[in-house]
Amino acid sequence: MNENIFEVTMDDCGAENLIAYIVGRAYPDAFACLNDERQRQFANEAESFRRKLRTKTEKELRTIYRCAKREEEREQRQSDEYDQWSFEETLEFNRPESCEVNSARWAKKPFWTPEEGAALLMGRSPELVKWESVSPYVRRSIVAEQFAEILDLTRRAVECGLLERYISPGAYLAWAKNEGFDVPPVLEKCVREHGKAISDWQSRLSDLETQLAETSAELSEKKKIADQLSAENEQVKGEKDALQRKLSEDFSNEKERSSVYKLMVGAAYVCWKYNPCVRDSEGILKIIIKDLEDVAGIKIDKGTAQKWLKNAANHIDFFPPSSRSGDEN
Repeated sequence: MNENIFEVTMDDCGAENLIAYIVGRAYPDAFACLNDERQRQFANEAESFRRKLRTKTEKELRTIYRCAKREEEREQRQSDEYDQWSFEETLEFNRPESCEVNSARWAKKPFWTPEEGAALLMGRSPELVKWESVSPYVRRSIVAEQFAEILDLTRRAVECGLLERYISPGAYLAWAKNEGFDVPPVLEKCVREHGKAISDWQSRLSDLETQLAETSAELSEKKKIADQLSAENEQVKGEKDALQRKLSEDFSNEKERSSVYKLMVGAAYVCWKYNPCVRDSEGILKIIIKDLEDVAGIKIDKGTAQKWLKNAANHIDFFPPSSRSGDEN
């Protein structure tokens, strides 16, 4: 900024101060060391402009002053930006070769380190742009500050579990988008084409939580059914045990046991003329077993049937009526 331009604030209510600032902004060369002819020309034009401004009200002067001040600030910003841009161009990590990224090759890698991810997100080649070469310029370079910010956030995301230790390219780009960073379109396209899903951890966690809830509900329902079946089985088992105990108790009574034996032997004799005391009763026993299975659906072992029928006949001293009649005669 020209040192001969007056700094005036709105608190300076003097009209002459406002006029001096406006004239200095409009004719900065009027105060420069030029040859006599040029200097007289600019001085005359500046003086003419000054007289014109003196015809205006203070309100009008303040309006003109605001416009001139805004223009000065805009020029200053442009100058600062140009100086910053010129400085950035001199830095190694801003050179053209550092900005050439082989996105297809990096998309194929199974994981990225935090430093590699930060460089790729900045559109820089991880092979050439590393923290050790960027860190000295953090307080002087805008690019270095952005790199430092992304790297710090990435490392913190890994530390707290938002990103895995070995960062998946798809997960990293999803995380970066969620954090509001601009993802290079070419890099995203290559990652997608390589078959890596770009999904953030929150969506994956939500899906897993949904699956867990559904599985838990299904298991709870199955457990409820299993408990119900178990209770029913216990009830049936209890009823069966009670029946067996009752049968055991009933069968332990001598009189009732004799009645059961008589029923067994009598039924076999009446229906099939089976005499367990006769040795050649094998054929009739086979018929009994077959009839029980065909007619009543009852299966019984031949040896077991023969054993218990014989025991029953011996217990009650069974002899067929025809044998008793023969003895009497």
